[in-house]
Amino acid sequence: MGFCIKCGNQMTDDMVFCSKCGTKKTLGGDTSSVQTNTQNFSEQTNNTTADLENNKKRRTNMIVWMLIFFALSVICLIVFGSTAGVAEEAELDDSSFTPLFLSFSFGILGVMFLFLIKTPKSTHKILRAPKGTFIGISIFFSVISFISCICQLSTTSQSQPLPKVEATLENAADVLRQRTSSSDIELAVSGTYRESHFKNLIIAIETSGVMIDLNLTELKGLKKIYGFNSCKNLTSIIIPYGVTTIDGTAFHTCENLKSINIPNSVTTIGECAFSFCKSLRNITIPNSVISIGNGAFAGCTSLTSVTIPGSITYIIGGMFNGCTNLRSVTIPESVTFIDNLAFFQCKSLTNITIPSRVTRIGSEAFGGCENLTSVTFEDTDTWYETYNRNYTGGKRIDVTDTAANAFHLKKAYDSFSSKKTFLYKK
Repeated sequence: MGFCIKCGNQMTDDMVFCSKCGTKKTLGGDTSSVQTNTQNFSEQTNNTTADLENNKKRRTNMIVWMLIFFALSVICLIVFGSTAGVAEEAELDDSSFTPLFLSFSFGILGVMFLFLIKTPKSTHKILRAPKGTFIGISIFFSVISFISCICQLSTTSQSQPLPKVEATLENAADVLRQRTSSSDIELAVSGTYRESHFKNLIIAIETSGVMIDLNLTELKGLKKIYGFNSCKNLTSIIIPYGVTTIDGTAFHTCENLKSINIPNSVTTIGECAFSFCKSLRNITIPNSVISIGNGAFAGCTSLTSVTIPGSITYIIGGMFNGCTNLRSVTIPESVTFIDNLAFFQCKSLTNITIPSRVTRIGSEAFGGCENLTSVTFEDTDTWYETYNRNYTGGKRIDVTDTAANAFHLKKAYDSFSSKKTFLYKK
C-alpha cells in the first residue's frame, strides 16, 4: 500500500499509475512524507477556499457600503430639495437658507461617522467595515460642511443693505459713469422729468456693469414708464406716484428684475410690459389698473402668485402665458371674459375658480396646465361648447364636476375632431 506523492490518493501495490491524477508511483517512497504532502495539500486547499470566501465577503461588504453611501447622498439631496421648497414657500432667500442647512446636516453626518471610528473592534467586525471606511466618509461630509459654511458666509455678506447713491435725474447718468466701485447699489433719483435725461439714465444703467435697485419715488412729472426692456442690470424699481402708464415692453426681458412697486396712479399696463422677466416672483397690481395688455406677464417663469384687481373686466390673451411656476391666481368677480391662451402652460396651477360673471372662456385659456385638477364654476347654468370663434352655436355642457372641468379646460380641444373649443354662457 502507498500514497500518490502528488494528490495523496491511496494506491495498492499492483498499481503503477495513480487512478486519480495519473502520476506514476515512486518505488520505495516514504509513506510518512506522502502523508505530509497530502496534509499540506489539504491545508492549501482549505486556505484557498477560505481566501475565496473572504474575498467574496469583502466584495459583498464593499457593495453594501457603497449602497449605504449612495442612499445617504440621495437622502441629503431629497432633504435639500424639500428645504429649498420650504424656503421658497416662506419667501425666504434660499441662497442663504440652504447652505446653512447643508452645513448643519453634513456636519452631523461627519460627526456620526467619526464616532464609528472610535467604536470597539467588535463593532467593526459586526459592521464588516474597516476604520478607513468611516474615516473617508467622515472627511467627505466634513469637507462638504466646511464648503457650505463658506457659502453661507458669502451669501450673508451679500444680503447686507445695498449702499445708497442719491442723484438728480439731470446728473444721475454721470454719477453712474464716474463710479469706480463694482458693488451693487440702490440709486435714488430725484428732480423733474425730462425725456433726454431719462433716456440717458436708462443707457447708464444698462452699461453700468453693476446691479441696481432704482428708486424713482422723488422724481416729479413722470407720467409714463418706458424703455427699460432688456436692461439686465435692473433688479428692482419703485415707480413714483403720478405715473399712469407702464408702456408696452417697458420691462421686457429684464431677466434680473425681482420686484416692482406699482403706485395707485397707474391705470394701464401695456402689451408684454413684464414679459420674460424671469426673476420676478410676485407682483401686486393696484385697483387703479383698468387695462392690461396682451402677454403682459408672459414667460415670467419665477412668478408664483398674482392677484388680479377688481377693476379688471377682461383677462386678455396670453396675459400669463408660460408662467410655469404660477401656483395661485385670484380672479375677481368683475371679470367677464378670459381670452385665448390667458393661462396657457401654467404648469404649477392646480385649482382655479371661475367667477359667476364670466361669460366667455377662450380657446386654450388653460391649455397645457398639466397639474390642473379642479376648476370650479360659481355659476353652472347654461354653459355651451363651440368651435365658433364668435361664441355661437355648439352644444350645452355640464360644468358641475370640478375634476371633469379641469380635464376639459387643460385639454382645450375636441378629442375627435382636434378642433379648438370655446366656452360661453347664455
